[in-house]
Amino acid sequence: MNVYTIPTNDAFRALLAVLRLNSDKDYVISLFADKGVEITKSKLKSWTTPSNGPNRKAFRPMPRDMLELFIESLKEARLVDDPL
Repeated sequence: MNVYTIPTNDAFRALLAVLRLNSDKDYVISLFADKGVEITKSKLKSWTTPSNGPNRKAFRPMPRDMLELFIESLKEARLVDDPL
């Protein structure tokens, strides 16, 4: 059985696009800050860079725990519903 997983960077980039947060970097950074994590615009750029894109030198894998923390921040900000 093959299991397909979505890379964390792709999931993060998709969430930003769907929630129209991809152009509001300061707000995204503040969501992390509310959870006690300091990230820079440079880090944010590296997490949203596709691994197979033309600018792949800027790509850095987003740690899974950072994606989970971001999703938790979205729930707390009531930008997404908790299905449970």
